[in-house]
Amino acid sequence: MRLCSLLLVLAVLLGVPSTAQPQPVVSEIESVTVYLQGAQVSRVATARIPAGTTVLRFVGLTPHLDPSSVQLRGEGAFTVLGVAHRRDFLEGLTPEEELARLQALRDATQDSLALEQELLTVFDAEEQVLMDNRTMGENEASGVEALRARADFFRERLRTLRRERFAHLQRIEALSERLGRLNQQLNEGRRRTQPQAQSVVEVTVRAEQATSGRFQLSYLTYTAGWQPLYDLRADTYGAPLALTYKANVYQRTEVAWDNVALTLSTGNPMRPGTAPTLTPWFLDADVAPRARRVEAAAEADVEAMGVMTAQAAAAPAVTVTQNVTSVAFEITEPYAIAPDGQETMVVIQESSLPATYEHYAAPKLAPAAFVRALVTEWEAFNLLSGEANVFFEGAFVGTTYLDAQNTADTLQVSLGQDPGLVVERRLRTDFSERNLLRTRQEVTRAYALDVRNTKAVPVTLVLQDQIPLSTDEAIRISADLDRRAELDEATGLVTWRLTVPAGASETVEVAYSVQAPRDRVVVLD
Repeated sequence: MRLCSLLLVLAVLLGVPSTAQPQPVVSEIESVTVYLQGAQVSRVATARIPAGTTVLRFVGLTPHLDPSSVQLRGEGAFTVLGVAHRRDFLEGLTPEEELARLQALRDATQDSLALEQELLTVFDAEEQVLMDNRTMGENEASGVEALRARADFFRERLRTLRRERFAHLQRIEALSERLGRLNQQLNEGRRRTQPQAQSVVEVTVRAEQATSGRFQLSYLTYTAGWQPLYDLRADTYGAPLALTYKANVYQRTEVAWDNVALTLSTGNPMRPGTAPTLTPWFLDADVAPRARRVEAAAEADVEAMGVMTAQAAAAPAVTVTQNVTSVAFEITEPYAIAPDGQETMVVIQESSLPATYEHYAAPKLAPAAFVRALVTEWEAFNLLSGEANVFFEGAFVGTTYLDAQNTADTLQVSLGQDPGLVVERRLRTDFSERNLLRTRQEVTRAYALDVRNTKAVPVTLVLQDQIPLSTDEAIRISADLDRRAELDEATGLVTWRLTVPAGASETVEVAYSVQAPRDRVVVLD
């Protein structure tokens, strides 16, 4: 007794609560900043704090948080003495209501299947009795009419039984298939909601007198992220290009994000932020030169974005913040993101991009002309590399890839084929030949590229072909081009920039000769 009284007095003097149990605190997710990989989750909570020293236990947190990223801010007449992260293996996360619904549906389907199988045995038994009675009837002495009536009855009843039996077999097959799908879905749901260790943050606080406090708890989790996705629309040829900047957001934190304020950031906390350092590079003199290098630090996060120079029409309820190394899109409309890893589409921006249009054709590869939209100053719209759905004149054209790492000043977007422009590449046999000399051979090829514009408007066309390049000094190549052609000697690409009037045709020609030693095999086309 005397020892217990002494401990109680010490507890009061030291401000330690008389109960040894920490005080549980339930917090709610207020906002989430989702990075390309990872997410910063911010929770808020209020709690009553008794006088003295108290341990507040924040429960219901994701098991996938980074303990080193936990931050706590408190408001009230108390002092925070310490913050600790723990794993709780006793309190697992509760299953979703969907799991209970699937269980009930599976049980009902299983009951229906069992009933159909029982009815099938009844039909089998009745058919057996019918067959036995038919055999007995044939052995009995009776009149012809009685035998005919008995035979008709057996035949009609047997036919009915087998029709009904077949219908029950079909229902059994359908129920079995449905039961299999439900079991598969139920197993997947159980796997996702399997109780596991949850994270708990214990905060030790001290108050001079009973009070209330407001807390903001934040942490980083790496089981979330987003990917950019775009819609590109051109209503008519020559119209501005409408860009819808979207994000596919996902999270697998085991905790639902219900109606949270969402911010999407182009940053990536998974990338190291430490700049690399070059170390001395030594060459050995006694052997062939080789480098002995100390491994440099991990690559720097150099994702610095340029300052916006063009006006982007942001979608409603989105605020764009330009940071030094990233761009943040604050989505003020609340969103709910399920914890199962399924992607939720979020609209970031809707912009109108001034564009010029042209047609492009390379008939050596495809006998068709493609419409291209050319966008300048596209860097101003904070785009990331990603897939884009392309729509032209109200129709879905296909998908393309927006390469934000492209350093070109102009962004080219293909809008699909234009059947109104007919393109053909013909071999000019009258100018193509092979000549054999004493020690050398010369092969000549000539092509005509025909363009016919069946549209009611003139068309600007970029037309391309190519000549081969030689990597052997013994093989010499010379080109014979018309005056409108532009030759890139480094790539061998030949380009014509044509304006084809409505209903008109154009023809350009490309020819080249290859001179090589006679014993070489020269294969063209």
